[in-house]
Amino acid sequence: MVSNDAEIERLAREMIGRYGQGAARVAAEHLNDMIDRDNAKGRDFWACVVHEIHQHQGTGPLWADFPYLWEDIATPLGLKTS
Repeated sequence: MVSNDAEIERLAREMIGRYGQGAARVAAEHLNDMIDRDNAKGRDFWACVVHEIHQHQGTGPLWADFPYLWEDIATPLGLKTS
């Protein structure tokens, strides 16, 4: 299984080109398949591909950076942040 950053980025871009907004879903299906097969290297590889697709498309969990986002919003408003 290929695991260098350039290969992960290349595959992510190819999947985006082929599947568009569905690329992360297709990559997640590969990830789930690797989990089902108990293939740790494959799991790690596809997890990186899914992450790279989210990075390129600007998608992912809305609140992934919530603590930082909250501080950025709350502090200027004088709200408590902790």
